[in-house]
Amino acid sequence: MGKLLSKLKIGPFVGAGHFGHVHEGDDPVHGKVAVKQIARKAGDDDAQWDARKAGAQEEAQNLKKAQHRNVVTVHHYVEDETDELILYVMEFCEGGSLAKPYEAGPISIDEMRLVATDCLSGLGHLHANGMLHRDIKPGNLLRDKRGRTKLGDFGLVTDRIVQGYGSPGDYAYSDHMAPEVLNGAPTSPKTDIWAMGVTFYRLLSGKEWHEEHSPGMAALFAGKFADKLRWLPHVPADWRRAIRQMLRPDPADRYQTVHAVEKAVAALSTYPAWQCVVGPGKVTWLRTKGTRTHHVEWDRSDVKKSTWQAWSEPTNGIGNKRALGGTTKPVAEKTAYGQLVSFFAKQT
Repeated sequence: MGKLLSKLKIGPFVGAGHFGHVHEGDDPVHGKVAVKQIARKAGDDDAQWDARKAGAQEEAQNLKKAQHRNVVTVHHYVEDETDELILYVMEFCEGGSLAKPYEAGPISIDEMRLVATDCLSGLGHLHANGMLHRDIKPGNLLRDKRGRTKLGDFGLVTDRIVQGYGSPGDYAYSDHMAPEVLNGAPTSPKTDIWAMGVTFYRLLSGKEWHEEHSPGMAALFAGKFADKLRWLPHVPADWRRAIRQMLRPDPADRYQTVHAVEKAVAALSTYPAWQCVVGPGKVTWLRTKGTRTHHVEWDRSDVKKSTWQAWSEPTNGIGNKRALGGTTKPVAEKTAYGQLVSFFAKQT
């Protein structure tokens, strides 16, 4: 790499996306930064590369207007003197993205509401300033050193390239594209609301549960995605209703503004906040209530012989174990699931 015009120093690799690689960097003005690198493609002629650079510069200028506590700050735009590389210099978020928490398992509803509140605040700011995000997913939600969540990676802020980042065949994240976009319609604030709804569902489910139970692309194209979501049994009914409304197939049936979603999220329950772990053939839950720790274990390794048990025990280990519920004999997985939904709904 040639000497950078801004004297920016490129550090270790952080991650990669469809539009380029991200590295840590050291900037003379801003200190530690994140640097998104977009390289000239081997097939680009001079006219194509000049057009890409012009578009990137225009985009960077627009993004600098998005100054908000829940939006990753874009400091400036740099071109390498070799004329082979475009660099976005951005705020560095020490906490990383929510991709790792998503891959690790479900997050609790109290943490989810904090994340949702932050994300919606940032998205509302973008919409109020005439911008769309168009690529909301766990990997594009970043945490700063205070634990605050911010919207990042604005590689899709124009409709000119929205069809280039993913296709219906790329299922890994294509379900965050609203059905109208997959059917060729332009993006809108309500398509960002859809993507946010899918992201909330993913985070509440964790990767293993989501990948096992996702409704699939056929359900998305058929307009049945929201109705076919399979929720973890502990997720409260109010959370399910709110997210399903974000995911209605007809945009007119969704929340019409981010502010409307914010109001709905502010009213959602955050207690009891179960810590949930989804493993192969088994799901476990844990929470502390007063001086006792509550446990739930669901053995679903055999769909025809599913069992679950719930009990509490003193947190300090001194005292008796108390049964709270469970199966007396193996039942079908569907039956156990229904029993668990009823059990969690009655917990206070």
